Parts: sequence; structure tokens; C-alpha cells
Amino acid sequence: MGTKRKQPSGDTGKGPPKAAVPFDVDDAIVAAQAALDNEFFDYLNSRLQCLGEKGPLAADFSDGLLISVLKLIAPDGKYPMEKGRFWQILDRYDPFTPWRPVHTIRARLATEIEGLFSAAESESFDDGFDSVLSLELQRLVLRHGNTTLEIVAEMIFESRATCHVAAGALRCVGEMRNEATHEARRQLLERALASPSNITRDGAVVGLSHLRDPRTIPMLETAAAREEYRLLRKNMLDLLEQLRGRQQ
Repeated sequence: MGTKRKQPSGDTGKGPPKAAVPFDVDDAIVAAQAALDNEFFDYLNSRLQCLGEKGPLAADFSDGLLISVLKLIAPDGKYPMEKGRFWQILDRYDPFTPWRPVHTIRARLATEIEGLFSAAESESFDDGFDSVLSLELQRLVLRHGNTTLEIVAEMIFESRATCHVAAGALRCVGEMRNEATHEARRQLLERALASPSNITRDGAVVGLSHLRDPRTIPMLETAAAREEYRLLRKNMLDLLEQLRGRQQ
């Protein structure tokens, strides 16, 4: 005969504090992680006959709990944080640990990004405001790094994305604060300066203005010299002046 669990009364000292959502994001992350204790997995195994603590399902539950918390404190969530701080925390914790084979991850990732780009055709992209596309792309870059950027580049340069969506994605790529992908993001934005679409080129300029990397000066100079659209050329020249000022 099994032993009946004693029902807890009051605070047991285990698990996260009983608060709606902690004000500090570090507490939110710790609270999500604390939910994955032995008792939680015992319950799952008894009720769902799922895999053990180190199996794939455990990783999925861990991701799910963290994503739920992070959605609440995202810039457009119920308990929004300042955007820069939010992305710094994601970069610091990097809580997502893919367990599937690399080729399977890439195939599923490509399908997800294609879906995002398709859905984004009805979105509007304004500088300084988040969109579903920007939030999801930042999440995918944090989780899958340069692989996400490679697929985004394929979508843009193989003309599998409208110029409107491509420009929105490029703005997001420049706005991210993720040091591990900085070089790949800079190269993607520089390459987009040569796009046949002036809308896509404009998105690249906005992205580079957020990236603020003086190493883009030579590519910007070349792009500005051949730019036929007067306003876009002026934006390039203004950005060049700002970047040269950062060199001094």
C-alpha cells in the first residue's frame, strides 16, 4: 500500500513565494526553476507516465515554465519590464537548451520563421515599438543564435519575404542586444544595404543605427554613394556622421 502524501499547510519553505509575479526578473526566473523540483516530477511521472527528470520532456516543461514567466514580464506583457533590461536578462540566463539533433532543429526553426514572416505581412513596424515578429525573432536568436540569422538571411535574399517584412526583421536584428551574434547581425545588415528594394535598404539603415558599430562605415559610404533615393541617402549620410563621431 502506498503512502498517502500529507497535504501541505501554509508555507512549506519549498518553491517560489506566493506572489503574482515578482517585480525583479531574477526572482521570476528562480521561481520558474524552483517549480521543477523532485515532487513536481514525481507527480508528472505518476499521472502522465512521462520520462524521467533528465529526459526530453523535462526540458520541454522547463522551457515552457520559463517562457510563461518571460511572456508576463516582456515589454508588451502583463507586467512589462524596460525592454533593454529584459533582453539583457534573457541573454544572461539563456535558459533554453535544445536536445534535438541539429538538422531537426534547423528544419523546425525554418518552418517557424517562415510562419512568422507570413503572419507579419499584416503587421505594422514602427521604430521603437515591438511587434510579434520582433519579439519572436529576438527569442529565436537567443535560443538558436546564428542559425536563426542564417534562415532570416535566406528568407530576405532569396525573395521569400516581402520588402515590408524584411525591413521589419532588419530593424529587429539591429535592435537586439546579444553580443554572441553581433558580428553575424552586422554582416546581415550590411549585406541588406545592397538590396534591390529601397524599403529593405531603409530597414537595414534603421537596423545599423541601432547597432551603432563604426565598422559599418565603409559599407555605408559605398551604399550612400550609389543610393538614388534622396531621403534614404540623407539617412545614410546622417548615420555616417553619427558613427564617425563615435570613432573620435
